[in-house]
Amino acid sequence: MATKHSENKVKTSAFSYLRWSSQPQIWGDSERRQLQAAEARCRQRGLTLSDRFEDRGVSAWNGKNQERALGDLLRIAKRGDYLLVEDADRLSRRDWLTAQNFVAGIAAKGVTIVTLNDNKEINAERLRLDPGFRG
Repeated sequence: MATKHSENKVKTSAFSYLRWSSQPQIWGDSERRQLQAAEARCRQRGLTLSDRFEDRGVSAWNGKNQERALGDLLRIAKRGDYLLVEDADRLSRRDWLTAQNFVAGIAAKGVTIVTLNDNKEINAERLRLDPGFRG
């Protein structure tokens, strides 16, 4: 018999977001490198990689990736989930304020962004207390 506590437990998901900007990079190492880092992080944290979303050959300069796979990921991600990304520049290459607001919107939704190249976790609390990520 399930307890009230276990009935209310929300399953946490980890989603990998892979992006590279040009078609020639498909033949490079971007996909393997980004996916391998996401899988390693999941092993370290005891998470299961629920799904991966890829924007192959899609620039983040004008936010086009936000209308494609990244947008799809953000529509299904919920409070408590993790978005694993190689670096914050995979999410946006727009001007600093626009990129910051986009990241803050993800964090406000309760999704934690993990930048795999430096193991930073970006969430609403972290943005509130340390927006410059000094620590």
